[in-house]
Amino acid sequence: MAPVTTMTLFKLAAAGFPSHRAVAALGKLELTHAELDALVDAAAARLADGGVLPGHPVALSSPNTAEGVIMVLAVMRAGAVAVPLDPDYTEEQFEVCLSGSKARLLFTGVEGNAAAQAAAAKLGVVHATASLEVASGPVHIDGLPAVEAHAGNGNAGFSTNNSDPRDVALLLYYPCEMRLTHSDLAAHVHKIRSDSRLTETDALVVRLPLFHELGLLSNLLAYLASGASVTLPGPDLAIVVGAGPSGLAAAACLLEKGIRFVLLEREDRIAPLWHKPAYEDLKLHLPNTWFHELPLMPFPDDCPEEYPTALQYNHYLQHYAARLDIKPEFNRTVLSARYDETSGLWRVRAADTTGVGEIEYVGRWLVVATGKHADMVVPDIPGLAGFAGEVTHIGDYKSGEPYRGKRVLVVCRGDSGVEAALDLCDHGARTAVAARDVSRVLLPRKVFGKRTLELASMLLDCLKRWLPLRIVDKAKGRVARAVLGDLARLGVRGPVFDCGDLERIRAGDIAVVPAVTRFGAGQVEFVDGRAFDIDAVVLATGYRSNLPQATWHGRRNGYPAIAFPYGWDGYCGLYAVGFSRRSFGGASTDDAVRVAEEIAGAYRKEGTEPAAGDRDRNGVHVVF
Repeated sequence: MAPVTTMTLFKLAAAGFPSHRAVAALGKLELTHAELDALVDAAAARLADGGVLPGHPVALSSPNTAEGVIMVLAVMRAGAVAVPLDPDYTEEQFEVCLSGSKARLLFTGVEGNAAAQAAAAKLGVVHATASLEVASGPVHIDGLPAVEAHAGNGNAGFSTNNSDPRDVALLLYYPCEMRLTHSDLAAHVHKIRSDSRLTETDALVVRLPLFHELGLLSNLLAYLASGASVTLPGPDLAIVVGAGPSGLAAAACLLEKGIRFVLLEREDRIAPLWHKPAYEDLKLHLPNTWFHELPLMPFPDDCPEEYPTALQYNHYLQHYAARLDIKPEFNRTVLSARYDETSGLWRVRAADTTGVGEIEYVGRWLVVATGKHADMVVPDIPGLAGFAGEVTHIGDYKSGEPYRGKRVLVVCRGDSGVEAALDLCDHGARTAVAARDVSRVLLPRKVFGKRTLELASMLLDCLKRWLPLRIVDKAKGRVARAVLGDLARLGVRGPVFDCGDLERIRAGDIAVVPAVTRFGAGQVEFVDGRAFDIDAVVLATGYRSNLPQATWHGRRNGYPAIAFPYGWDGYCGLYAVGFSRRSFGGASTDDAVRVAEEIAGAYRKEGTEPAAGDRDRNGVHVVF
């Protein structure tokens, strides 16, 4: 049996998975394995026609294009030696590499490379380009002279399996000079396929240029040899995780700055929490123009200025994504993100929930926008698991109608619970609210005709928006007591807005009870010793960040350990949007603008000063 080479593996992949996607250049074209194999064969034959013989070194300096993949494979298939060079090399570095490799030919993209071409001209190295317009081909190779075929040269001597396992296939200069035979390269590919258990359902999304570095190049070859797919998203890619309001804002700001990005969302739609709001009559408790409007697009004129409904806000988000042409990749559950110190890039593993398998994304920047409300919080209350009645989280609550006539306890942490209690009462449920035991009072939505939050925001603005929130809360409490009176005697506690509950509480329609100590089969006990018989429980206990294992610069329950505005601000290219936990000031908007400005600044200044991702290359690993 003939020894297996990487070229043999590619042939087997093309035969076994001819219609599977092999290479996708975003925004341009996609190639199946059969199409890739045919294009590589044709390009290899053209190289032979141009005088490239087995053993000839051919330098390649290509950006992230399908042509770059095709030409590296074509050089090796022709039996020549591929010499991949980083497109960011200086003229002097190109000259050293071209001279040391004794390259006879230099390939670049059609856009050219001034430094590489200048070095090639000095050394008399022929410069050629390759371009591909459609998947069916052909690859247009310009600059390569046509040579008449004769014995031992040209197409007459060309074979689609022109590689001997002992011949050198690859000459690398990073991190040191390294020559690999076809057999060596096949061994690298085999190890990656075995360790990663690659199959034809896997996919790799990678930021190029990668051809000058063995690890990244071997990954590319391993995926293709497995019948899997490789996506080339473009250079300087930012990976944004989470397509909620924060992720959309980050994507819009990056788009405005001209930064390429991919937006990953684990659900099948944008802003899934807003697509199916907690219940039918849910309203936002913050004025739209102050807190929910995202950058670059105002709320529509027909949207109410005060407290829009969740449905109206969802329509705004859908229109926002469509108008700004933001197209997330859905059904992508991110499993982990690791900073590669060698390449200075982020490697993000994601599972495709449609069954395609795992996908790896590689990019220069990672923007985490999964938000504070990624996962439901279910408190660990003794006896709750054994409660015989229905237990519903506020995220799954739709209407009070199914609870008509039932005894329902709402375990409340904030506005949603208070509003759900009113909805239950309106639908004829016998409702009780177990509020948090904190010494703050119910807030009116308006004070003397002015929105409460608007007054609070004005106070913050007057003090340059850096006043400690505990002082603001005290001020809100004093205003509320002046307007509503002392509600402590009614048992009302918690920094929430009055949606109409106060009237029902005063009338005795909604009972306010202290904190829960335990549940029985059909009963609940409270800290004051009382016990109620109940039929159902609604847990309005909120949401939390889904990054409990984020270990970058400390850990704080899935939040950046450094306070706003410096949390996750670019160390190793890692950013966060929507985690600042500020009560006022449009945190997501401010975060998104700051992150996009810093990434754009690093992109513009590259080459003159360290980029954001180069500040700190300590090991970084984020597990989602």
